[in-house]
Order: sequence, then structure tokens, then C-alpha cells
Amino acid sequence: MMDCKIIQDLLPLYADSCCSEETNRAVEAHLKTCADCRTILRGMHEEICVPDLTFEEVSASQTVKKGFKQLRRRLLASLLAVVVLIVTVRIGWNQFRGEGLCPTNLNEYRICTAFLRELVQDDYEGAYRYFDIDDIRRDWAKWAFDDEKMDALEENGLTMFLESSTALKAEGLTDFHYLHAYRTEGSYRFFFSVTVGQTTDTLQLLVNDQGIESILGGNGYLPAPDALTQMSMWREYLWRDYSGCYFDWEARTYVYENQN
Repeated sequence: MMDCKIIQDLLPLYADSCCSEETNRAVEAHLKTCADCRTILRGMHEEICVPDLTFEEVSASQTVKKGFKQLRRRLLASLLAVVVLIVTVRIGWNQFRGEGLCPTNLNEYRICTAFLRELVQDDYEGAYRYFDIDDIRRDWAKWAFDDEKMDALEENGLTMFLESSTALKAEGLTDFHYLHAYRTEGSYRFFFSVTVGQTTDTLQLLVNDQGIESILGGNGYLPAPDALTQMSMWREYLWRDYSGCYFDWEARTYVYENQN
């Protein structure tokens, strides 16, 4: 038979259903023969506004509490399993359709959000690091620009990007939210809602697993490009500079400086 002092130390844990099965059996065996300890146990229940209970009633109450705890754990586990299943099915369906977030474009999504976070923090040089300059170099190889220009492509690109982003930096890109994505040949096109000053607009980013190929956003080129459009056109501006031309909006054609 266990000592009353030991049992009384265990009674608070027993009353809260925190004892092991073996400890419960030892406490219950003692309570059957000890009126003093039963009185102390009843007092614990009275403190939390529970009516006087017999030993048998207390044991039944503990069993019910354990049952409810087990049921709650099972319900929570079932709910979690359903949520995981729904997310898995949704991601799998997105992967099949080539739309939305899916396993094969999570890296591209990370690149987009990292680029936009740099813009929010006014770190435009940091944002430029997320462009795939090698993609531009491959794309422009067909124009046969001289080697000196192509060797300086990354540095010249940074200069043009910073110049094109002057108005956007002044107004401030303050927030962004993911909208949608779909697969294209070798890349993904992401759509984000962005807040510039007091205006909300949509920014598109064409991204592969190495970086951003191009961006498109703003109100267009006419009558005058807004801040978001100007930033989006940095690659176009650099190409015009390399090609020695400008775009005649009235004639809707490129005019080359050496053109007769």
C-alpha cells in the first residue's frame, strides 16, 4: 500500500488525467481503502465547482475525459489529413494543367518574389541580379552586335535598368501579391498585383529556372509610359541603344541612325 503523502502528491495529476495507466491503478487502489484521500480528491473537484462524487463516479469521469481527448486528437488528425489531401490534389492539378503554383515552378516563384522584395526595399541593383543576362546574350546573338558591346552587356544592362527605374523608385513600389502563373515554352509567366504610389497595377514576369527573362507592366507606351512601363522597357531601351535606332510611334517602325 502506497503512503498517503505520496498519493496526495499524485492526486492533482490524477484529477487532471495526467497520470499513466499504472499510476492511475495505484492511486485508485489506495482510494478504495483510504477515506482521507477520497475526501481530498472530492475537495479538488469542489474547487472547480464539481458536485461531490463517489470514487466510482470520479473514475467514470476520468474515462469520459480521456475518451473526449482521444476523439479530439483523432478529429484534428483527420482534418489535417483532409487539408493535406486537398493541397496535394490542387498542386497536382496545377502541374497537369501547367497553370498556378506547382512543384516545377516553385523556384521561378521564388525568383519573382525575391526580385519584387528588392524593389519594395528600393534596392534596384539587388533586383537586377535576378535577371537572366545569359538569356539576353543568347537572344541577341542573331543581331551580331560587336564583341565589345556583348562583353559589357551585364554592366550596360544594369546602367539602363537603373535609368529606366528612376521614376518607379521616386514613386515607390510598396506592395505586391501573387495572382496567377502559366507555363510557356521553357519558362513560366507570372502575374503579380503591385502597388506603385496610390495605384495598383499588374506586372508580368517571364521567368525560367535561371532568372527573369523579361517583364511587362504599366499603362502601355502611349501617350507616355508610366513608371512601371518605363522600368519594364529597360531591355527594349538597351536593344535600341545597341542597334542605334529609335521607335517612331507615328510611323510605328524603328528608325536607324545610319538609315538614309
